[in-house]
Amino acid sequence: MFAAVAFAALLWAEIKVNPDANTLWSMETASKKGWYQNTLSRGIRPNPKGGFFMRKRDLTILALALIIAVVGNAVGGILVDHFIFGLNIKRRVCIISPKIDEILPFILHDLHSGASINEIIGAYDNTVRREVITIVDKQEYRRLMDFVKRVDPKAFVTVYSVNEIRYQPKV
Repeated sequence: MFAAVAFAALLWAEIKVNPDANTLWSMETASKKGWYQNTLSRGIRPNPKGGFFMRKRDLTILALALIIAVVGNAVGGILVDHFIFGLNIKRRVCIISPKIDEILPFILHDLHSGASINEIIGAYDNTVRREVITIVDKQEYRRLMDFVKRVDPKAFVTVYSVNEIRYQPKV
């Protein structure tokens, strides 16, 4: 990947575009770098107007290959992350809301997930509140966030990624 980016950067640094020619790179640059000697054997034809010898079509193909390499690298990174961290990445969701009594049954009965309730004291005004903590997968997380937004749009919600869980599953 690094080599493709470095080559593309070098290519863009050397490009001089001639709107009349259908090729890139000047023959002067090619002669200085020793590229011109092998161009005919590789099937690259020099421009008779004295300008360029690499076709714009070739640059388009190179740019497309570079884009595919970048996208492929990104997709590969995502796949590696999934294999390293596991395919079932979970989220720990902490919800502080005055409507906990409506949110808790949704977590327990609709999502079929467990939850913990903590009494907490706000440092700003020393108000005692209740906090619900639950661990959900990606689909359950989306359903839970939609429900919380509908029931209490002002709820304070924090979300953490959880890579490993050790527990006794429900029967």
